[in-house]
Amino acid sequence: MRALDGASCVSVAVGADGIDVVVEASARLVDAEDDHSCKPLHVLCMSPHPNDSTVNIADMFLHASPDAVHHKDNGGMLAVHYAFKNETLTESSCALVRKLFEAHPKSSSIADQGGKTALHFLCASKKMNKCTIDLARQLQIGR
Repeated sequence: MRALDGASCVSVAVGADGIDVVVEASARLVDAEDDHSCKPLHVLCMSPHPNDSTVNIADMFLHASPDAVHHKDNGGMLAVHYAFKNETLTESSCALVRKLFEAHPKSSSIADQGGKTALHFLCASKKMNKCTIDLARQLQIGR
C-alpha cells in the first residue's frame, strides 16, 4: 500500500507510536519499497534528528527483514549511506550506524553509484566529535 506521494505505509509510519506492532504484523511491509527503491530502513536512516527510538526501530526493522541492510536504492545507496548523510551526527546517529555495521560489516566499503562509501559521507559531516572520529577509525581499519 502506498501513500499519495509514493511512500510505503511503513515509511510514513516511521517514528510513530506502535511501530513495533506494524513491524511484527508483517515483514512484507518492512520489505516494501517506495518509488526510489528505498525500503523503510533507508527512510528511517534519513531522519534528520535520530534518537534512541530511531535505533530501536532500526533494530526491529533489521529483525523483521535482515536483508534490508544489504538493499541498494535507485542511487546505489545503502541505509548506512543515508545515516551518514545526516549533517550533524549525534550519539544516537552513531549508535544507529554501529547497528547497521553490525548487521552488514562489509557495508563500509560499498560505494553508491557516485563512488562514495560510508567514509566519504562521514567525512562530509559538518560536526565531528568523539563518536564520529571513532567511527572514522573503525571504517579505516575495516578497509
